[in-house]
Amino acid sequence: MKPSKLILIIVLALVFTIILARSCQDDYYVDNDVHDSTKMDQILSTEKEQPSTLSVEPSVIENLSGWPDSIYSTIENADYLSIEEKEVVIELNKCRTNPIRYSNEVLVPFLRSMSNSGIFVDSRGRNIRTSEGKTAVQEAIDALNTQKPVTMLYPKDYLSFAAKDLCNDHGPQSLVGHGGSDGSSPTTRAKRHNPKVRGVGENVAYGSFSARDVMISLIVDDEVSDRGHRVNIFRNYSNVGVSFGYHKGFGIMCVQDFE
Repeated sequence: MKPSKLILIIVLALVFTIILARSCQDDYYVDNDVHDSTKMDQILSTEKEQPSTLSVEPSVIENLSGWPDSIYSTIENADYLSIEEKEVVIELNKCRTNPIRYSNEVLVPFLRSMSNSGIFVDSRGRNIRTSEGKTAVQEAIDALNTQKPVTMLYPKDYLSFAAKDLCNDHGPQSLVGHGGSDGSSPTTRAKRHNPKVRGVGENVAYGSFSARDVMISLIVDDEVSDRGHRVNIFRNYSNVGVSFGYHKGFGIMCVQDFE
């Protein structure tokens, strides 16, 4: 074979490879809301999202915000939680024990950062379009300003293991909701790890990569008419389990199991 023909074949092969690679790139969408029945909200950023690389090594999380040390002490011995999962427990307890302060420190700045068309920038710098926009955020602020404080939640390994079970089940299959592909419920999954469990409540957030993003999405509950995830956060629970996991459709999912 002549060198010129060999070079031509190599060039054509490279061109074909580039075209094929570009054709495999999908548009990315994210469900900023966490309810099963909501539509997917588009990520307006052109940056392609990669599967999450979650930290799994336990780490000391310092209290630099002036919140009570008791909020942080709840996660000291929860070595089965990743850093992000510990941060979710902390955010939950901040919100539950002092909803007015949490509203002022988290939701009010979030509202100010949102555009009039309902677009905000998440922790990864992505522009996210909401459905209800500022109206839902203001409603959440008003709700937290009248919400009575409730007791702290304490992390339990069996609840986190149950939450992880749902991540491992739904994530690779791009499923949503609370029912396992084996027909399990949050309670039956928890009973596998602790037969004494009586009942478990569950929140699931999709597409939120940080603890703060997860909490904002659950509290605002954009396009969820009964704000059921927010209601769940303030129920009379004592224990919690948290798990982040890769989700084929949304990039990431975060499960909160309450008891």
